[in-house]
Amino acid sequence: MTTSSSAPFNRHDADVIIRSADAVDFRVHSQILAVASPIFEDMVIVARPEAFEDTPPGRHIPFVTLVEDGHTLDALLRLCYPIEIADAPWALEDIPAILDAALKYIMAGPTAVLVKEPLTFAKARPLQVWSIGCRFGLEKVARAGAEAALHFRQLGTYNFAREFVPAEAFLETVRGVSAGHYSRLLEFHRRAGAVPPAFTLTRPSTQRSDAASLSESSVTAVADDFYASLPYPDIICRAADGVELPLHKALLSMASPIFGRRVQAHRLEEAEQSRATSNDTILPVITCTEDGIILSTLLRFCYPGDHALPHDPLSLLAILDAAERYQMERIVGVIKMHWNTVIIQNPLSAYFAAVMSGLDEDARRAARHTLRLELSSSYAPEMEFCQPHAYHRLLNYHERARNSAIVVDFTFPWASDAVSVTSKSQTTSPDSHDHARHNRRNARREGAATQTTRRPSDPSCARAVNRTWIEERRATFRQMLVRQPGTEFHSDGSLFRSSTGLTLGVKPWCTCCQSIAEDIVRLGKSLPERVASELDKVRNVDSNPFASWVHLDDW
Repeated sequence: MTTSSSAPFNRHDADVIIRSADAVDFRVHSQILAVASPIFEDMVIVARPEAFEDTPPGRHIPFVTLVEDGHTLDALLRLCYPIEIADAPWALEDIPAILDAALKYIMAGPTAVLVKEPLTFAKARPLQVWSIGCRFGLEKVARAGAEAALHFRQLGTYNFAREFVPAEAFLETVRGVSAGHYSRLLEFHRRAGAVPPAFTLTRPSTQRSDAASLSESSVTAVADDFYASLPYPDIICRAADGVELPLHKALLSMASPIFGRRVQAHRLEEAEQSRATSNDTILPVITCTEDGIILSTLLRFCYPGDHALPHDPLSLLAILDAAERYQMERIVGVIKMHWNTVIIQNPLSAYFAAVMSGLDEDARRAARHTLRLELSSSYAPEMEFCQPHAYHRLLNYHERARNSAIVVDFTFPWASDAVSVTSKSQTTSPDSHDHARHNRRNARREGAATQTTRRPSDPSCARAVNRTWIEERRATFRQMLVRQPGTEFHSDGSLFRSSTGLTLGVKPWCTCCQSIAEDIVRLGKSLPERVASELDKVRNVDSNPFASWVHLDDW
C-alpha cells in the first residue's frame, strides 16, 4: 500500500515518480532532478515507465525506487526545488541521513546547505555535532563541536531533552565515529583546544598516516617468485581476487584435511576455470574464499623452510582464521606463537585487532601489556576501524590499574622507613643510649654466632646521600606508575650497580646502609612484582570487559 507525498510532490504535471523505502510516492520533475544530481539524471534515463491509476490512459511515467525513507527524501527533494523552506526545518538527528543521501547522489546544492546546519546546534549539543563532522569528514563541523565541549569540565553533551549525557553513555549510541576520532577528541580536550595547526579531528596526522601505510605495505608484499619457482605443480588454488597459486596435492593434503578431502573429491572443471602448463597438462583448480595475500602467506607453510608472517595484527588474525577453518593444526600453532609475540611487542594494535576479531581473551592479554604504554600519547592504525567503546573501556582499565599500582606503592613496606622510625624513637627516648648499647651487645653476640663482623651503624647515615638516592628512585618509580602502571623499572641488579658508586667508594655497608640495600632489592624486584600481581586482578566493571565490537563497515 503506497501513499502520496504532500505538495509540491503531488503535481500531475510531474514526469517521474520516486518511491521511498517505506512506500511513499514523490511526483517530481525530471529536469529539476537532472540539474540537482547527475545520479538522478542517469536514473531517470534508465527508469522503467509504468502506468498508474491516476494517470491518463496510455500514459506511462518513469518509476524509480530508492532505499531512503520518505522523511529523508522529502527533506532532500525540497532542497532541490525552488520553494521557500522554513527556518530550522530539521532536527539534529535528521541531518546525518539527509546529508548522507545528498553526498550519495552528488547533490552539490543540498550538500552546501546541510553541512552548515549542524553548526547551529554546536553550543547546545556539542558531541552530536562533533560526531557528524567525524562521520562525514567535515573538519569545520567537528572542530565546532569539540570547541563547544571545552566548556564542560567532564567531557559530555546534552540530549534533545536538555539532559546531560556523559561521553561514556553518548558513545553507546553514536554512529560513524571510530576509536581514533575519540582519541583525538580527548587530546583536543586535554590541551584545552591549544593544538598544533596541523592537528585534525577527522583524520590522523600525516606522520601517523605515513607510518600506517608503510607498515601495511611492508606486511602485504608477496613473494611471487616463491610459487613461480615450485617445480612440477599438480593443482592450483585460486583466491577470491583471482590470484592463482600452483601447489602440490600431497603437501596440501598433509597440511589440511579439508584440502585433502577436496583434492580427493575434485573433478576437472570447465576449460575457462583451468590452466594448462607448458606441456599442456590440465591442472585442477580449487577455489578459495580468501584473498591472494592471505592465501599465499598461509599456503607457503605447507612447504619446508622458514616463512615470514606479517606483524600487522589484522592481517595476521586473518591468516590465523583461515588456518583454523582449514584445520591446519601445525600451522595454527606457528601462527599463534607469532601472534603472542605481536601482543607483547605491539599491544595497542593487537588489542584493537583482537576486539574487532571477537577474541576477548586475547584483547584482555593485549590490554594488560598496554599498561607499559602512556596511553594518552599512543596510537595504532587499527583505532581508525574500531568503535570508540573499545578505547573508552581501555582508558577505564588504565585508570583502575593506575589506582591499584599507586595503592601498592603507598602501602609497600620499606626497610629504610623502618630504620628511620627506629632512629627517631631512639633520639627522643631518654634511654636511647642504653638502647644503643643494648643493640650493639646483641649485634656482637650475633656476629660471634655467625663468625662474621659488622661495623656499627653510623648515626649520620640516616641523613646520608644514600637515603636521598633511594628516595629519588622511589619517587621516579612512583611517577612512572602514574603514567604507565605496567612499566618495567630498573632491575635490582642494575640498581645495585648504580648504587655502589655512591656508597662503597666511601665506606662499606653499615646497618643503616643495609636497609637501603634491602630497599634496592624491593624497588627493583619485590614492588614491581606486587604491582604486576595487583594489575592482573584489575577487571572492567562490566562482566565482559573487552567485548567485541563490529567493524565500522558493518554499522
